[in-house]
Amino acid sequence: AKNIDIFTRMVKVIDTYFVDEIEPEKFIRKGIDEMLRSLDPYTNFIGASEIEDFRFMSTGKYGGVGAVIQRRGKYVIISEIYENAPAHKAGLQVGDTLMYIENEKIYDVKDLTKVRDLLRGQPGTKVIVKVKRIGIKYLLPITITRGNIKIKSVPYSNVIRNHIGYVRLTSFTQNASEDVKNAILKLKEKDPQLKGIVLDLRNNPGGLLMEAVNISNLFVDKGEKIVETKGRVPSANNVYFATKEPLDTKIPLVVCINGNSASASEIVAGVMKDLDRGVIVGKRSYGKGLVQVSKPLSYNTQVKLTIARYYTPSGRCIQARQYSHDSKNSVVKVPDSLRKEYTTRAGRKVYDAGGIEPDSTTPKITYHPITQFLMSKNIIFDYATLYLYKHKNEIPEDNLENFTLTDKEYDEFVKFAKKHPDYDYKPPIAKELKELKEKMEKEKYYDDNIKRKIEELEKIVKEHSEKDIITNKEEIKELIELEIVGRIGFRKARLAKALKKDIDIDASEYFLTHPEAYNKVLMK
Repeated sequence: AKNIDIFTRMVKVIDTYFVDEIEPEKFIRKGIDEMLRSLDPYTNFIGASEIEDFRFMSTGKYGGVGAVIQRRGKYVIISEIYENAPAHKAGLQVGDTLMYIENEKIYDVKDLTKVRDLLRGQPGTKVIVKVKRIGIKYLLPITITRGNIKIKSVPYSNVIRNHIGYVRLTSFTQNASEDVKNAILKLKEKDPQLKGIVLDLRNNPGGLLMEAVNISNLFVDKGEKIVETKGRVPSANNVYFATKEPLDTKIPLVVCINGNSASASEIVAGVMKDLDRGVIVGKRSYGKGLVQVSKPLSYNTQVKLTIARYYTPSGRCIQARQYSHDSKNSVVKVPDSLRKEYTTRAGRKVYDAGGIEPDSTTPKITYHPITQFLMSKNIIFDYATLYLYKHKNEIPEDNLENFTLTDKEYDEFVKFAKKHPDYDYKPPIAKELKELKEKMEKEKYYDDNIKRKIEELEKIVKEHSEKDIITNKEEIKELIELEIVGRIGFRKARLAKALKKDIDIDASEYFLTHPEAYNKVLMK
């Protein structure tokens, strides 16, 4: 109480006497944010204007047009449209440049939040946008009737390769467990000879704890312990069990994870591993073993705060980072040497404080610098826009996963890329050579002999870098194809095509089609 009184009086004094006028709301907000930052990254203040965004994170629903925007220099571009959303029905296209929303100029807008807020609104209301589109010389007016937008937690599920069912779960929003359950039931109906299920949790940041409990319950017996939470106050201490009859406790299961699988994703993967219910494939998960809840404050604001740590059935907390609450606000990652050992039900060794480790670790895919450059500069994105302007009616929509660019079309892409205004590609090694040269000049090592050798290296690097866009054709072409397919068939078509060349799915297929390998992993 003393400290709060001091803080309040200090703000009043500054507001009254400081040489320049302050904006109290921004001033206080900065103080709140800095105070919470000293705790952990997950404890956040939610202002009244941010409540809708927060609800969207937990429900996956909002009122709007169903389009994703991104900044491109001074422009705002439509980067994705959801299937059957109002924007899709009205004729908005990926690649369109937003110029006006309700006669308000969007060009050179400073804050994308403003653009998003103009597009969102009550379902049934109309919004008129004017866009610049390739091939049209005038600004194209489009009237969109806003609707209830629900982002699917399961954007794609299908029977793939050798009677294997695949379910992609992207978030643990409300009813995600029902979505997963329904997807699996449809897969079983589609293929009575189903050999196993791949539950793909890669790049899934988590969400609602109860949805993680309910999804785990689909695969384990009623009464099984799923997760335990422990906090400082008694109300944060809970044990969650499987309370419903499972969907299937026998079908072979593979769970795919990676470094961006966190929180609720790790609860599900941890349950499947600790109970020896399924094989985990991919890369070590993020390592977030903390639980957050939101608490209401005054004036329609809230605080989302960490109240507990969670523990998987073996008794381990997989939190990888420790946050100090001192003046340094340091973050320490627990080294592998200090991680404690636990055991699964079958007696397999597992460890705390480092996320969920896969039973089968797949190689990390790293794109070549030229590919990363082409993506970061939106050159692949822009070529897809041009390609669809020219060829959209030629692409069969019923076979998108087998769509490929011809060699001639890739040659056209190379010409397009090199003429693109943002094409200034230099490989990282060119920068390193430049830095080496500058350092040698500074330290007076740069004589004629060294100069000649560095110039030779620079020439070799330049020759190779000019060929990078050709020598890395296959991985670049694949990304162009995915961008084009995603524009026509939306997220589900993009995912379906991506699965055709996916080392994690290759590994999952191996385990689900080789029972001896699958069972060997799950034994002590």
